[in-house]
Amino acid sequence: MSLLVLNHDTLQNLCTFLHGQDALHLALTCRTLYYAAIPRVPIFVHCRTPPQLCKLWHFTTSNLDQPPRIRSLTIDAKAFEIGNVPFRHRVCADYCEFLGDILETIRKLTHLRIDLSVILAQDFRMGSIIASMTNLVHLELYQFPKEAIDILRQLQSPVESLHIDFRDTYVPLPPAEDFFAAVLELKSLRALSIISPKPWGSFQLLPPVPPHAYLRSLVYSVPFNIPDCLRESCSRLETLVLCSTGTSVSGWLTEVPIPPLRHLVLTLSNLHFLVRLRLLTRVRYIHVYSDQGLTPDSEELSRLAQCLQVVQPLGLHFCASFKSQCSPWPQPVHELLPTLRCLSLGLLPDLDPAAEGKNRCAAFIEWLDNLPVCLSRFSLISLRIHIPLLTRNPCTFETRALSASGEDGEIKLDAAVAFRAAVRALPQRLAESSSTLRYVSLSAAYPTSMENCRDAIYDCHDVPEPAYWWRIGDRREDGGSKVLIPITREEGLRVWSAVLDAGDDAAVADIIRRCSI
Repeated sequence: MSLLVLNHDTLQNLCTFLHGQDALHLALTCRTLYYAAIPRVPIFVHCRTPPQLCKLWHFTTSNLDQPPRIRSLTIDAKAFEIGNVPFRHRVCADYCEFLGDILETIRKLTHLRIDLSVILAQDFRMGSIIASMTNLVHLELYQFPKEAIDILRQLQSPVESLHIDFRDTYVPLPPAEDFFAAVLELKSLRALSIISPKPWGSFQLLPPVPPHAYLRSLVYSVPFNIPDCLRESCSRLETLVLCSTGTSVSGWLTEVPIPPLRHLVLTLSNLHFLVRLRLLTRVRYIHVYSDQGLTPDSEELSRLAQCLQVVQPLGLHFCASFKSQCSPWPQPVHELLPTLRCLSLGLLPDLDPAAEGKNRCAAFIEWLDNLPVCLSRFSLISLRIHIPLLTRNPCTFETRALSASGEDGEIKLDAAVAFRAAVRALPQRLAESSSTLRYVSLSAAYPTSMENCRDAIYDCHDVPEPAYWWRIGDRREDGGSKVLIPITREEGLRVWSAVLDAGDDAAVADIIRRCSI
């Protein structure tokens, strides 16, 4: 029996059981199924400029009988700029009113991100509208004002993911007691992210807030201190991102019950502290957060190797700063990490500043030539290489200008050409040198510490890093080199996560087999 013999109402009812992506595939099959399935396809909107905000306002208010299917909305701060005047000095009242009209029309939002939350004080409708929404799952507010605390207190939606960012704000931080009391009262919360360049003073919640039962992901980046109210909420965590340092942080870590984690981001000093006190036993993926890279002959790299030998993670990211006279790994680090499957390595050359741009480039190329041999000693499945320096001038896999000026002088055309040739050859050389490597990636940007901490709908609004991914195939039939098959960034990250979550080597082999079909 064909679906086309059913009437329109029956088809629409059947489509309610479909996921958004499946509904889109069905809608693209024929005209009859298009009109039945397209209402199930959500719309994701990202407003970056004032014209886009005005266009969205006209789109949402012109047809009130059929509200748009917008489920995810992101409003950048630049959408409120007036000409070239920075938004923090002047905000267009009309744009604030437009956003109020938009939020009043699209009440079925599941994901909302506002980069300029201080406008909530410009139009009092917005606060009550956001609080009265019933479908919000992810809420993200940048430049958080103290007036927004009332929104958190009055939220009617079962918010599962909350991100609060105080950076770039010119208003004082809200009272810590009021803020954390409102946040931890959100009983449906599963992921909490708090980022601030300014510290809170000492405070204590009275009465004490009970432990949060569902919190699985905690991102906390506030200088010097961590509130005690978060301690008891960490017993069920799967992801912990902790970018704070200080004696109070060390004291907090000694008292918090840290379970086996999937994703851990913290500084090297905090990692060493946890391992030394035997408070950290098992983590699948460790992201070592640092402002400066680790050199091979440094004591920091030796401390990192000792910590990793105890924890034995399946995945690792750290930033390496290599000097021109150093080999990549003077000690057998690979012997300490026999279980490592996924490695994300940021390369930050720390060469002689007195050398000219051409000599600096040549020294880094020489180091790149030694990298595949060093990495071949690991039993890696997936490898990500991040090279932010020099790739700021030419994008190595696109045709662009090859000379650019910098603080260290002009990088000449011949040096840039040689660098691009070395980077282009790097994926093939990595594939040839390793017998276990199946996926390789090159990027001109570092991965964020928030990676793998958000869901797929939110990730569609992020500006993706300029990364290139390949799947490594078998050797050619004539016995030549291995085949590099370009794949999308989404597919590469999906395999990366699947390999980290695999229970044993048999599961990893099954993932590789299925992804190779």
